[in-house]
Amino acid sequence: SANADFDEALRMDPHQAEAWLNKAVAHARFGKSTDAMPMVAKALEYGTRKPALAYFVRAMANEDSGNISAAYHDLQRARQLDPKWSEPRIELQRFQVRSGG
Repeated sequence: SANADFDEALRMDPHQAEAWLNKAVAHARFGKSTDAMPMVAKALEYGTRKPALAYFVRAMANEDSGNISAAYHDLQRARQLDPKWSEPRIELQRFQVRSGG
């Protein structure tokens, strides 16, 4: 039912960044993280008040779709935007950066 609420908010104002972000989070939590990608893009485009969360959700979607490099960079960005939030730092510990040589 939360998704219906987000859809209603977006019907009233399609530029509502937080509704886009909340819809993306809901999709990610229910195992549809790759479906959340365009919603995260809209949230960022419309200036979400929680960009770190948007980058975090996008990182999870990128990882689920096999784009590990993009996932890593999105987690780095989330950590930069909200250095006190521990989740991006915890997730980054799973990654190993290797040189291309």
